[in-house]
Amino acid sequence: MLVSEYPTLEGLLTSLALFTHFLMPLNVPLTERHRVPVCHVTHHGIQAILGVVAKKKHGTALVVWDHGVLWRERLRSLSNFRGFPLFARNALIGLNRVVVQVVFAAADIVVPCCATNLDWERWLISRRRGGGGGGAIRRELKDGALGPMRSLKAFPVVNGMETYRFSVDRDNENELPTAVMLSHVYELKGVKFAIRAAAVIVNEYGLNSYRLLIYGSLNKDPAYVSECRALIASSNLSSNVFLMGFGNAPKVLTQGWVFVNSSLSEGLPLALGEAGLCGLPVVCT
Repeated sequence: MLVSEYPTLEGLLTSLALFTHFLMPLNVPLTERHRVPVCHVTHHGIQAILGVVAKKKHGTALVVWDHGVLWRERLRSLSNFRGFPLFARNALIGLNRVVVQVVFAAADIVVPCCATNLDWERWLISRRRGGGGGGAIRRELKDGALGPMRSLKAFPVVNGMETYRFSVDRDNENELPTAVMLSHVYELKGVKFAIRAAAVIVNEYGLNSYRLLIYGSLNKDPAYVSECRALIASSNLSSNVFLMGFGNAPKVLTQGWVFVNSSLSEGLPLALGEAGLCGLPVVCT
């Protein structure tokens, strides 16, 4: 352990404040009026612990639907954060890890949106017994990590698309070489990487006609949006890269020559399939 990771009074007080904040959902009273047959949580994060309480208190079945792997994304975000002491950061990471294990252990069914999530889920559950990450969640197979005679089933259910909304429309295609992104502008979506790639295309390869149109919310992380705008300006890309805000997906996708997704982490992004339905080749991380 690094000296900077040792607990201090500041670190302990910060940890207490963080734990109080993130465990606030436990203040919600689950009375008889809240008795329901099924609790469906949309990720395995701290809020999902209410589903665990409902299961223990009322026998409610707990279904965990995973789009991305929240633990992976939360770990990455906290690992890069420098806003409070390392001890407090590590304590919060530990809280998230324990909650993930508790939620998966209590779940009756885990429903990831893609089969690749199973590998992460298998590894996360195996941490309960200090295992090597193998076999804790398998389709319709039980595992000792969950206790004797207990089984946890995982059924990948692929995201559905409204395919009738998307089609090839060459008449709407831009005359200039254009890449389109459908991505809310915040750190996890890796928008800066797409901007830096545009800088290489324009400034190093000399393709001055290249355009990058980024469609998505500009309100999710205003500070990150400001950083993206500053990067566009400092790279002399004001005539090449545009933060467009929200757009109508079937109409804006067909403007492009290519679709770009530069996310740092994803589950099964619908936009990739939608771009394919519009006839766009996909470049993604």
